[in-house]
Order: sequence, then C-alpha cells, then structure tokens
Amino acid sequence: MPTDFELNIGEGGVASWVIDADGAPVGFEGKIDRVDICERGGRKYLRVIDYKTNKKKKVLSLKSVYNGVDMQMFVYLISLWLNGAARYGEGVAPAGVYYFPANRVRADASDPNLAETLADARLMSGMALEDSPIDERLPEKKRPARYSYEQLTLLKNHIEKLMRQMRGQLAAGNIPKLPLKKGSGEKLPCEYCDYISVCGVDKDNVEQKQFDNIKDDKVFDRLREEEEDV
Repeated sequence: MPTDFELNIGEGGVASWVIDADGAPVGFEGKIDRVDICERGGRKYLRVIDYKTNKKKKVLSLKSVYNGVDMQMFVYLISLWLNGAARYGEGVAPAGVYYFPANRVRADASDPNLAETLADARLMSGMALEDSPIDERLPEKKRPARYSYEQLTLLKNHIEKLMRQMRGQLAAGNIPKLPLKKGSGEKLPCEYCDYISVCGVDKDNVEQKQFDNIKDDKVFDRLREEEEDV
C-alpha cells in the first residue's frame, strides 16, 4: 500500500546513500514520487514508483543504467534499503523500482473488455526483487522482471564506480563537452539542454560519447566480469 508521496531523499526525508569517493563523501538528493510498503514475515518491502506522463510507455533499461543513464530510481531504492529503517522501522527490504504510466488513457466505452483495457494501460513496468510479495496478486505474465539481491548488489557496485569516476573528473576540473549519443535516431542532449548558451557547444559538430549498446540480458554477465577483473 502507498505509504509516502513526494518523499525527500536527503534533508527532511530518508538519509541519502553516501559513497566514499577517495575519501570524499558523495551523497544524493532527490524526491521519490511514491513509496509503497508491504509487510510480510517480519520484513517491510519498499517499492519505489515514478509517475510518467510520456505518451510512450517508459520501460526500465539495464543497458541505460550500465551507461550511467537512468540511475535515479536505483539510487532511491538503495537509499531506502540502506537508510529506510529510521523512517519505517527495522526489517526494511527492497521490493523494486516501477514506472507508473500517468498519461491520459483513451478507450472505447463500448469495449466489452473496457475494465481490463484500462487496467492494462496503467500496468507498471520495472524491476522486482525475487522474494518481494508486493505484486503477487498480479497474473504472472503481467509482473515485472524479477532479479536477485546479487544482481541488485552488482548494480549498486557499478553505480558507486560511476559516481567515483564522475567525482574524480569534476575534482580534476575535467568537464568536457562530450554529450552521450544513444543511437543514430536519437537527438543529442544538447538539443534540449538549458545551458547550451553557457556551454557554447556546436551541437552540429561536437565529439560524442558513444552509448554501449549491450543487450539487457548481458548486463549482469558484464558486471560480474568487470568485478572479477578488479
């Protein structure tokens, strides 16, 4: 059931997940649209929900997280996992991250399956932890993908590594004009960046950081290999 809305991560809410980046603490701040809780067997499973009003349904992409994009939801979930006990009590466990489609739904009132059509339009996508009971009432085929704690820990470690790298680059004053290019059909972030006039980048002639187009089902294998190589 919903337990929090517009919950701050940081001051006034749940304490931020703080990473040690070569002796310098790096914290995160943000606001979670909604937190759901399900109590079962002495544990309190917490689900992070982000409302999306896009016409195109938002789908969780592990390769985006691998590339340092769309990490926000996992930062929130990990913050709740590590620091949520102060707000929700002992036994906090991560249930998953979900995108909730909040755009206007158009349907035919004469549709004999109208209720199911509307319910499917509001069906959330995302990632659930393997032992989470929070969506057990959904039919199996409509549940989000399930992942293990080992896989969540791999993502956590990868995000930590990326944040340390980012902090190191910023501390060294190395802030190149290097927008991420996802694919040939995607616009550069420069197209909608509010700071393009400050940056002064020539968006039609700028070096681009290439997006690693690894398949989602190969991400965890790659993360394991990278940890073994350290």
